[in-house]
Amino acid sequence: MVQKQSKGMKRLATIILAMALVLTSITPAFAKEDVKQPSLNATKKTIVVGKTFNFNVKNQVKDSTYAWSSNNEQVATINKDNGVVTGVAKGLATITCRIKLSGKYVRLTAKVTVLKPAKLRLITRLKPLK
Repeated sequence: MVQKQSKGMKRLATIILAMALVLTSITPAFAKEDVKQPSLNATKKTIVVGKTFNFNVKNQVKDSTYAWSSNNEQVATINKDNGVVTGVAKGLATITCRIKLSGKYVRLTAKVTVLKPAKLRLITRLKPLK
């Protein structure tokens, strides 16, 4: 009787180990993929009045929507379709990209400093140097 129990225990242990081996080899196939979150190519940018900078979203997700805005259009405007910001006047602005990802929203922001262009001054000498 003891021999039958010991053979039965060995069979049970073998079956359990075989199932564990099968499950550990299958599980990685169903593991959730490590998806990188969207981010901006810059979170701070300084531009000059009249110049532009193209904000891009890294790690874009297929079938998501992107909406660009500026909190201070008197300082920096943003093309709502492609993320190109243009300096309008000296000051600070926050650029926001609102992304709709499968029913939820993600908000990315960047600080933009707009400076006046430097003035070119021509220096002339009226008297020759001695």
